[in-house]
Amino acid sequence: MRKIFFILFVLSLFTIKSSGQTGTFFEKISFEEALKKSLDENKYVFVDCYTSWCGPCKKMSTQIFPQEKAGNYFNAKFINIAFDIEKEEDGKMIAEKYKIRSIPTFLIFKSDGALLSTIVGGSTDVDSFIKKVEESLEYEKMYNSIKKIYESNSSQKAFLLDALNGFSSIGDSAKLEVVKRLVKESTDEEKISRDYWFIYSGAHFSPPGSENESYLFKHYNAFRKSIGKEEVDRQLGDRYMRIVKEIAEGKKNVSPEELQSINLQINKLQLSKEYKLFQYITMAESVISKDIDNLIKTSEKFLPELNITLYFMLSEKILKEGTIEQ
Repeated sequence: MRKIFFILFVLSLFTIKSSGQTGTFFEKISFEEALKKSLDENKYVFVDCYTSWCGPCKKMSTQIFPQEKAGNYFNAKFINIAFDIEKEEDGKMIAEKYKIRSIPTFLIFKSDGALLSTIVGGSTDVDSFIKKVEESLEYEKMYNSIKKIYESNSSQKAFLLDALNGFSSIGDSAKLEVVKRLVKESTDEEKISRDYWFIYSGAHFSPPGSENESYLFKHYNAFRKSIGKEEVDRQLGDRYMRIVKEIAEGKKNVSPEELQSINLQINKLQLSKEYKLFQYITMAESVISKDIDNLIKTSEKFLPELNITLYFMLSEKILKEGTIEQ
C-alpha cells in the first residue's frame, strides 16, 4: 500500500511540474547568455521588458504567457527572457540602448545581437499577441531587400512609404532620413493629405523647431480643410503651448518682439478657448520684461490653471529677483 501511495505521490509531482511548464518558459539568464544559447539552439531571443508597477505587464505575465498556446509558440521559436527595466542591470541597459519609453515593450533579437523588431504594448488575448509577433518577423524578412533598394537611391514615393513602414517595424533610425526624402519628393497636395498627416501630427517626425513643424504652422488652413479643424487645432494648440510655456519657464530665450510675433501667430489661428495660451503669453511677457509686480498679479490670477512645475518656477523667480515686499 505504501508503495502505491509513493508512486501516486511521485506521479502527482510530475503532473504538477509538467503543467507548470505548459506556458511560456522564461529563463533566468543574462542577455548575453540568451544570445549564446539562441545561437546553439538556432532560435531568436525574445525579451519582455517590464516594470513592477505596470498593470498590462502583469496581465501579460499572469494571463497570456502562461497559456499552453503561448508556450507552444514561444518555447519553440525563442529563448525567452524578461527584465525589470528599472531594477535589473540588463533591463536598465536594454531600456537605455533601445530607447524604451513605453511598457510593456517586447524586443526580438537574432543570435548575433541584431534587433529584429520592437513590439510596444500587450494584447488582451494570446492569439492577437502571437499575430503581432508573427507580423514583426515577416517585416524582418522584407527588411534586407527593402534596405538594399532604398540604399540604391530609389526615390519613388510608393516605395519610400513601404520603406518607412519596414524601417519603423525594425526600429531602424533610417526612417528619419526616409521621411526627409519622402517630404522632398512630395507635392504640397500630397503633404497636406491624410496619408501624410502622420508626419506632421507627432513630435517624432516633426520635432520642435523642425522644417516639418514650420510647414504645419505655415499651411495650417490647408491642413484644416484636409484633416479637419478640431484635429489640426489640437496639434497646433499643443505645439504653441509648449513654446510659450518654455518661454514663461525661462527655458527658451526670446526678445519682446519675437514674443509679440508668436502672440500674433496664435491670435491669427483663432484656436478653441480650451487652449489657455493667453495666460502663458501674459506670464511670458512679465518674465521677459522682468516685471515682477505684473508677474505676481498674473500668477495669482491664473493660479488655479497653472502647471505645477511652472508655478514653482515662477515662485522661485519672484523669490530670487523680487524685493522683500514682493
